[in-house]
Amino acid sequence: MKKIKTVALASTVLLAFACNKKEATPVDPATNQDTINVVEEDVVVEAPVAAEPEAISTQTYEGDGQKVVATYMGDDAGNMSVKLEVDGQTIVLPQTEAWAKGAIYGDGTTEFTNKGQIDQAVLVLDGKTYNMNLVK
Repeated sequence: MKKIKTVALASTVLLAFACNKKEATPVDPATNQDTINVVEEDVVVEAPVAAEPEAISTQTYEGDGQKVVATYMGDDAGNMSVKLEVDGQTIVLPQTEAWAKGAIYGDGTTEFTNKGQIDQAVLVLDGKTYNMNLVK
């Protein structure tokens, strides 16, 4: 038991000594001055700027007494969205699902689905569903 206390005491003394010891700084023998120079510099890191979505195509749909102009958009990262012009307002919805002949765009409140290679669309706006056809 005495050996354990001695080892523990010696470890504590060494630890305390190490914590209070100052690190040696390199000294230039010619000038007897520290040779460590601290250079402060501002580092600017620029985050990549997301590319603005570009219009791919614009289609007009009508049905159930509603008219919608839909501009399909995409960016360099492959993100798709649709900008809807409806009832004098503009709504931009991100694509949430896609398949070979259609896609769903939505934000949790408004949803726009195109199907049949964009010949048909369904708009859910303010809780009302509009079944629409492409105006040719």
